[in-house]
Amino acid sequence: MESFDDRVEEVNDEIRRLARTVEPESLADAVVHISTSGGKRLRPVLTTFSCEATTDDSPTDEQRDAALRFAAGVEFVHTSALVADDIIDRSDVRRGVPTVHEEFGHDSAVLTSNVLLGKALDIIDDRDAVEAMVDAVKNLGEGEAMELADAVETPDDYEELAYKKTGALFVAACEVGGIAGDATDAELDALRDYGRHLGVAFQIRDDVLDYTADEEALGKPVGKDAVLERPSLVALHSRVNDARLADSVEFARGRASEHVSEARDALDALDDTDARDEMRELAGFVVDRSK
Repeated sequence: MESFDDRVEEVNDEIRRLARTVEPESLADAVVHISTSGGKRLRPVLTTFSCEATTDDSPTDEQRDAALRFAAGVEFVHTSALVADDIIDRSDVRRGVPTVHEEFGHDSAVLTSNVLLGKALDIIDDRDAVEAMVDAVKNLGEGEAMELADAVETPDDYEELAYKKTGALFVAACEVGGIAGDATDAELDALRDYGRHLGVAFQIRDDVLDYTADEEALGKPVGKDAVLERPSLVALHSRVNDARLADSVEFARGRASEHVSEARDALDALDDTDARDEMRELAGFVVDRSK
């Protein structure tokens, strides 16, 4: 089985190839800039793992090609949302490089976000997979609206937000990988459950890092949520419980770990494969990562 780094490079090659097909060239430059600027690639890698986990580690060439194509589409949706977030947050840096609106201007950034989304839906050429991605896009928009409307007041509200902002796309990433591998309904349910809990844990960990990480290591400004008065589990727990910040950080870490445990439990419904083992290990990375 490929190493994680080899799998990331394979995904990156597909992303570069597809990003360069955008027209006109000036827009392609912006798409390539943000699409190839780095990132953990967790979502697209999960797409490939999900395909393999539902094909006993032996997908056909057709299934493997579909999973790789869908993986690139998942990353394009994710990147489209990042470009929009950076515009709304007026962020200057993303992944250690200038944001699209900083490098290419506001108008180009808006167009880049739109074309990334369109490209994703163009290359995910399966009806069920498109439906999964459309649902994720809808949730991403609803999550952003919840933040802007100040509709998040409690830790429970926050976990709904974390699902919409982050968990929904993790769900879609796993689901379309399963679809590429012709997964059964039961397998798709397990993949969705895994993705949901993993995505929520990932978002909670992001909140913790916003309070505790080194800015240079993180590759983006820290403390941004507090400056923009964006909801975070750390801040909400501290306010609702009149708790010390350090205690609220520990509470958030604990909730992230609980979601990771539930994600791993969801994988018990899948056959014992190398891909399933890799997905278990990735769940641990989510709560241990430093950026």
